[in-house]
Amino acid sequence: MDVSTLIVTSLLMLIAITIWQRWRTSKDRKCLETIPGPKPYPLIGNAQDFRTTEELISVYIRYMKNYGDLMKFWIGSTLKILISDPNVSEALLTSTKNITKDSGYRFLHSWLGEGLLTSGPTRWRKHRKILTPAFHFQILEKFVATFENATTVFIQKLRKHKDIRNLDIYPLVDLCSLDIICETSMGTAVDAQENEESEYVTAVSEMTRIMCEKMISPMKQIHFLYRFTKDYQSEKAALKILHDQTHFVIKQRKNEILKMQENSVAVEEEFYKKPKMNFLDILLLSKIDGEPLSDEAIREEVDTFMFEGHDTTASAMSFAFFCLANHPEVQVRNSYPE
Repeated sequence: MDVSTLIVTSLLMLIAITIWQRWRTSKDRKCLETIPGPKPYPLIGNAQDFRTTEELISVYIRYMKNYGDLMKFWIGSTLKILISDPNVSEALLTSTKNITKDSGYRFLHSWLGEGLLTSGPTRWRKHRKILTPAFHFQILEKFVATFENATTVFIQKLRKHKDIRNLDIYPLVDLCSLDIICETSMGTAVDAQENEESEYVTAVSEMTRIMCEKMISPMKQIHFLYRFTKDYQSEKAALKILHDQTHFVIKQRKNEILKMQENSVAVEEEFYKKPKMNFLDILLLSKIDGEPLSDEAIREEVDTFMFEGHDTTASAMSFAFFCLANHPEVQVRNSYPE
């Protein structure tokens, strides 16, 4: 396919998708008219405001200042509603009815499949039920040593920057949380803080970047066009590393269970007596409708837990550090001698 044909085809596809999406939202037109927001351009919507993923937060803040705590914008032909009112956010996030995922979650499917973050209502309810024990205090309590070890390394890394007045702490926190979540979810130490350029750590970072850029790029949201980009090849390479690693850990753990069974060991009893029963162990022992989970279903949940657990935790921790930095009197009040 020559360049001119590709360009014409791309434009026609963009126009067709835009018309289809606008038709889909036309029935809600009256409701949408009451929600403020910037005027969208044809085909790209408001994507021109989102040039890089680094600008996302600053754009959102500007939007909220200009249009209030409930506003709309468009990425290509996809409508987005931005909410900053905590009461409205709480009502949505705690709802057990409104759990169908936004179309933007489809960009996570290549990595996370139909894990808890991306699955539909029926699957979500079944999997959420079996995963609830993983968040029990008694389970988490057993990983205090893991938290402590990762935090010790984090503090050592932080000390190297003690003379720097302005520091972007997120990369350091991100690696620390990745160390913790990999050991608690898979029972595997990845040593992200000590080896941040390792194959696995690099693949996690690359996939996170690619997914974020897909969400703000109308062109990359069209798979036919995305296949011609450099990111498409990078995504394939990163996914192989990530999926292979998780499948390897699953296979290794299942083999250990088979050996227990061969030695007539009561597997469930033995696992629950373990000092640290990780997320993977719980999945391997779980059943849905009387059947054990497939390796692929387990892989999806482990990868989901790893991604959600380290990315969101790192963001929350970084914001907490930011707040402490802006209120040194609180730091002093809550500090303790080492």
